[in-house]
Amino acid sequence: MSYIKDDSAIDTIKFYETTLSLFNEVKQRTAYRSKDLRGQDGKSQFDSYAMMDDDEDLFDTIVDYAVPIVFSELARIAKGITNSVFVDEEITALIGDGSGFSLVDYDAYDDNILTVIDKRIRECYVFYILQQWWGMRGLEDERAKAEDQYTRALVAMKEAAWSLIKPLMT
Repeated sequence: MSYIKDDSAIDTIKFYETTLSLFNEVKQRTAYRSKDLRGQDGKSQFDSYAMMDDDEDLFDTIVDYAVPIVFSELARIAKGITNSVFVDEEITALIGDGSGFSLVDYDAYDDNILTVIDKRIRECYVFYILQQWWGMRGLEDERAKAEDQYTRALVAMKEAAWSLIKPLMT
């Protein structure tokens, strides 16, 4: 679960991803894909295309762009929250650093629905980062695939988040 209920000034739901968890997933995905990419000599291009630990600074920069861009698709559900978006900030002492955003809880806090929304948000981050990574690496086909997955993930995220504002309709 990567969300918490915050009952401070406004009832909110804080969706977050830990920086380490997100970085590890992107490294894993690029590693699996890169091991199958072959150069003209037939050798694996793993060392050239997989994200590694020394790419973490670049990863952090891409996340700094990704979070507000993904949030912008759900910004209407954050009306009244100041500083909804956060990047690489401490979530709690136990959880550590993470990035994400807060949305207003219109009496729609349901773990079953929030789990789906949370996973869709994570997909958006991952595919946004991947499209940026592959683009920087000059792999246009991989970038285009990641962009398509990102676009589909955005649509799925917005559809899932609809349930957060349904209580306003009654």
